[in-house]
Amino acid sequence: MDFNLLFENNIYTIPAGDIWNVAKNRLYFVYSPLSGHILLVSHEELINIENICRGKCVGTEVQNNLLRLLKGQQNQYIFEIPNSSDDVYEIDILSNFKCNFNCSYCYSAAGRSSKEVDFENIEVIIDYLFFSGHPQKRPYKINFSGGGEPLLSFPLIKKTIDYIDEKAKETSYRYSYGLVTNGSLLNSDIIDYIKEKKINLVVSFEVLQELQDLERGNYHSVASNIDLLLQKDCPFGIRATITPESVPKMGLMVKELATRFPKLGAIVFDTVLSADIFRTPKQLNNYYDQYSFEYWSAKKLGKEIGVKVLCNSMEPTSILRTRTCQGKIVLTPDGAISSCARVSSPQEDLYDKFIYGEIKNRKLEIDEIKFSNIMSENNINNRKECQECYARWNCGGGCWLFSQSFSNEFEEPFCNFTRKALKKNLYEILNERHNAAKKESLWDSINAQIQAKNI
Repeated sequence: MDFNLLFENNIYTIPAGDIWNVAKNRLYFVYSPLSGHILLVSHEELINIENICRGKCVGTEVQNNLLRLLKGQQNQYIFEIPNSSDDVYEIDILSNFKCNFNCSYCYSAAGRSSKEVDFENIEVIIDYLFFSGHPQKRPYKINFSGGGEPLLSFPLIKKTIDYIDEKAKETSYRYSYGLVTNGSLLNSDIIDYIKEKKINLVVSFEVLQELQDLERGNYHSVASNIDLLLQKDCPFGIRATITPESVPKMGLMVKELATRFPKLGAIVFDTVLSADIFRTPKQLNNYYDQYSFEYWSAKKLGKEIGVKVLCNSMEPTSILRTRTCQGKIVLTPDGAISSCARVSSPQEDLYDKFIYGEIKNRKLEIDEIKFSNIMSENNINNRKECQECYARWNCGGGCWLFSQSFSNEFEEPFCNFTRKALKKNLYEILNERHNAAKKESLWDSINAQIQAKNI
């Protein structure tokens, strides 16, 4: 059966029989990302839906309403590719190229130096954001991250925030602050300031001492500072980058979080992006398979012991986008403007591809043609791999940095990982809904129907 008409309406049919250990085409997820609806149907029900859609048979009122719901778009926000740099709302200020850590998977180690961003360049960026007159489509997210450890330049961060707060009084622009840190330099005064300014704080931390000391170092100083954050009731999150060494220990990390930091209650896992770690597509594929298994096991464990486990890559239904990254204005310590916070130094191989502007003589110069060319890379409209993929609206075409860091043969493991993640995510959503309505799990309910040969 050809389900092209459903596909043309952004309704995707995903074979799901393998979840119940039967032929894939006996069961399907019908997924409409733009309407937010998910169904689990038999092959016969799917054919009936397609025939009604084609006008080959007359549907009941319930069936017709269902099709209208699947074809519609209900309060689903789609992150679109910006038309120009004026539409960008994420701004990263890379305070410096300095770092007191030597992480095993660092993406910016090649650019290490003592360089700190000039405050005059920060002023130029802030004046552009708040006084250039372009309309604000979304509140600005102003982050201090990347390049190096931002808290090594804490006085400069304070000066920047003071400048922004003062200038913003003259406008109606909305904004928020974020800061990503390795956590080793936090102290009472810094924490009080972060709390006062309502800065969204993220601490990169591997939770287990053996992993932290292996991959990042300074376990005891970071752990004690996390204790201080909790004592001061300062909101923050923990993010752990999962490497091949740490992937089998994700469950242990959740247990450790529940016992060592019981007040925290949540952790975000992130896949590692490093071409130095994965030399072959098979290595990457094996890592993704193990990551998927360990993530869902850790999430189930977390639910049982009171730790919320999250990962955008594993639960992609939470966002709709036409490009994975909607673009950024990243001010580097050298005064260049990058589209990615992970590419910031001339010492890095991909620098020229990601840079689309600079601050020169106290003026911001943007190459809008290059910005447009960057945004045209890796999006669902021009990547052939995305055209018939059911994960396209949630994936957004994949990370451009990934595609530039790895050779073409690594794309297949990444795409397979994304599709499998979405399929599992859809199952978990339906299972949760089913459990809320009935006592048995979705797996048991469908399995009983299969045994009774009703499917």
